[in-house]
Amino acid sequence: MGVTIKGGEIMPQRYHIALKALQLLIVVLSFNTISMQAENSQHLKTSVIIPCFWGHFKHLDGLLSYLHMQTVLPDEVVISLSEIDRINADDLIKFEASIAPDSQTYPFPVKLIKHKEKLYAGGNRNSACSHATGDIFILNDADDVPHIQRIEIIRHVFEHSDALMVLHGCDRGFLPPAVFDIFKKYTIETLKWKKIKSRPCSWYHIPPTCRILNKNANSGCQGPIKLHYGNSAIRREAFAKVQWLANLPRGQDCAYNKEFFDTLGGMYALDAALISYRPRLSSLNYRT
Repeated sequence: MGVTIKGGEIMPQRYHIALKALQLLIVVLSFNTISMQAENSQHLKTSVIIPCFWGHFKHLDGLLSYLHMQTVLPDEVVISLSEIDRINADDLIKFEASIAPDSQTYPFPVKLIKHKEKLYAGGNRNSACSHATGDIFILNDADDVPHIQRIEIIRHVFEHSDALMVLHGCDRGFLPPAVFDIFKKYTIETLKWKKIKSRPCSWYHIPPTCRILNKNANSGCQGPIKLHYGNSAIRREAFAKVQWLANLPRGQDCAYNKEFFDTLGGMYALDAALISYRPRLSSLNYRT
């Protein structure tokens, strides 16, 4: 049996070979880890933006659970929560504990920006975006349910286009969402998106240049695809130039998108229903 002298000790040859193989494996694994990190670093960093007023506070745990189910996790979640004095103090403390960095409840960091004053959706969106660090901001109203591929698909569109804003389809969901299938599997390579070339003018309006998307079965809901203007996604640099109207109770998403189109352009419509819009939960129905 061959032997190798090491450190004054005799090591059997087969152990020496095994040691060399282990060292080689460690090198290969280290290389693969570095390669994976480099590949991940090439992806755009995603921030999920959640505007929330006190009445929708009860939906935050559920929404964070849906985000936990995403096929591509967000790099961060930023919540702007207004009128916090109207929330049960114990419930707020419990929620803050659940999102604390050492809680390990979620596999992504969650920032909570608290406001005592009344903010409408536009003000909460501005607040959350101002504290976000991502390359793209993916907005998700607190009471709406995202498809599990929402982040993955939106990031893909931004990485393969010059889009400054991405709008996508929605389903006007029930309670609970019974028609909209958040687990519907999309094949990303077959999805279509198209640049919006005419100014958006009303809620759910589909510009004529995008009506070709209506014929695609990917709408995921009953009837033609309906674009949702509130649950949009934008690049970080776009937010630096155009913000939402903070004091407009209704229609600030439409107003924002009109200004965005006139100022920046770069708006794309994506042929996929990626959000379940639940109008019966809208803050405008009962907000005081």
